[in-house]
Amino acid sequence: MPLSLAHVRRVRPPLTGRAAFTLVELLVTVAVGGLVLGGAVIILISHIRASTRLVALQHYQDHCGWVQFLLNREIEQSSAAAGEGNTLTLTIPGFSRPVTIIYTRNAAGELERTGPSIDAAGRLEVPTDPEEPYEARTDLVARDVLAFTVDATANPRAPRYLIRIGNADGISYSVNQDSGGGGAYCRAREMSRKAPVPTAREEVGTLVVWNVGLESIEYLS
Repeated sequence: MPLSLAHVRRVRPPLTGRAAFTLVELLVTVAVGGLVLGGAVIILISHIRASTRLVALQHYQDHCGWVQFLLNREIEQSSAAAGEGNTLTLTIPGFSRPVTIIYTRNAAGELERTGPSIDAAGRLEVPTDPEEPYEARTDLVARDVLAFTVDATANPRAPRYLIRIGNADGISYSVNQDSGGGGAYCRAREMSRKAPVPTAREEVGTLVVWNVGLESIEYLS
């Protein structure tokens, strides 16, 4: 009785050594390609985020005068009563959270804000304390400094910053919450190029960075 095609069972021949090796090569190639592609995507995303922060910071360093004007205008328009504290929040593109400036109206009805004193000509007043970072500089003007304070009262723990200054790697500083906040002063990039080795110190509740421009700031908590 002749066999019909229905009785014929197709049998797949076993893989030879070369065919099996080719399959392994294909799987390895796909795996390696996936790792390389994934790594490239991660690097690209990190580069874009870093570029966004640096561009945003460069914009605000180049426009410190605009920020100073904004602070002055907002503070002058404040209707706080004597002894009451007020906050002004600036949302800076590329930063994870807004920056909050704290200022208070004193008993004389005048508003006081964080930052160095500015004389009538727009220059920073030279502090009498020789330990102060601005002691040796008399040519600073308002647009060369961007001063801000981060509100610590809403955070049960003292805020911590990752601040990159000059060519230094990331250095973490803690700020005393009891003082109500911490601050940082950044000079314009034109000054930072002529500055000596980056140095920083921590005062009671205030982090002061000088002799170098502030490159980036990120919240750690």
